[in-house]
Amino acid sequence: RVEGAHCPQCRVRFRKRSALPDIKEDVAAWCSLVSMGDKDALGRRELSAALKAMLRLPAGSVETLVETWMDRAQGGDGLRAASIAKLVPALGRHMPSLTGEGSSSSK
Repeated sequence: RVEGAHCPQCRVRFRKRSALPDIKEDVAAWCSLVSMGDKDALGRRELSAALKAMLRLPAGSVETLVETWMDRAQGGDGLRAASIAKLVPALGRHMPSLTGEGSSSSK
């Protein structure tokens, strides 16, 4: 049940939810859902909030990562999906495995 639910981070009320696409599989769809508006680029705040929710890193480390990447990509107004796609490989080791990788024992 979703009606009357609130975001656990910003406490904004919402009426609809959907699964967040895997950033490794569909960066454009991921960006579209993470965006707080109808714009083509994610800002620092949007990108940082989304990554804090999904990475196994302290919040300060995520903020540093986003700041560094925004500066490196010269994303003053935000990062487009193509730029974020270049960031994904650096995130890989900090992302939880949802596929059960490494859980099978083969001896």
